[in-house]
Amino acid sequence: MGFDLNEIINSFRFKRNKQMSMFQNRLITQEQEAFINHRFSKALIRRITGADNDSTISQFIIYYQPSFLFTSTASDYNFHKYIKDSYERFTAGLMPTPLWLEGATEDDDAVIYRRFNSRP
Repeated sequence: MGFDLNEIINSFRFKRNKQMSMFQNRLITQEQEAFINHRFSKALIRRITGADNDSTISQFIIYYQPSFLFTSTASDYNFHKYIKDSYERFTAGLMPTPLWLEGATEDDDAVIYRRFNSRP
């Protein structure tokens, strides 16, 4: 039976292992943020909503940026609908709820509201 000396040594390098794990997590987070920024872009928002003020669009992006899960799994139609519906909420002065940031639409909000408020 053979032992890998490097693996035995690395198993006792706790600080290095922790740093490597933190670095890997940071890289994954940065990659996810870049993907969200690429898909939830000013150009797309401008095209869908017709908005032309850059500062308004920047504020909208800050408040309504969707989660990575929704951004990566939503179809183009659902993603565009999210942008359109979210911009209507933004112009009405409504802040997003956590469910809304996960990609819930008004129909989904109603279903969730009925589900939680119909308990005996």
